[in-house]
Amino acid sequence: MNLFVISTNRMIDRFGANVTFRRIVNGAYDFDTGAVSSTQVDTTAKAYKRQIEASQYNYPNLIGKEVAEFYAKAALFTEKPTVNDKVVSGTDTYTVQRVSEHGAMGEVILYRLLCVKT
Repeated sequence: MNLFVISTNRMIDRFGANVTFRRIVNGAYDFDTGAVSSTQVDTTAKAYKRQIEASQYNYPNLIGKEVAEFYAKAALFTEKPTVNDKVVSGTDTYTVQRVSEHGAMGEVILYRLLCVKT
């Protein structure tokens, strides 16, 4: 067993909070209704939320917005998170702006999701 996975899982379980990861999957075009059907896929899991402050040095395009980073276990996702996915934490909803993956020993262990409150 990869010790980095064990350590990451232990820390997120200990310090994380329950959040909902929401992905909107666009389906096929329906000729009868004239619209694209979309499906919402929700996944509830623990993630660690870190409030960050955007500055002209780290995230100049996010200055003046409420920004947070969520650290989530890679094992709970069947597909890699994408930009414009949603993270619901309590009553707040965040939109993913950037996705980073972190790994060790040839395995993706953690996703770091940079989000803006919407």
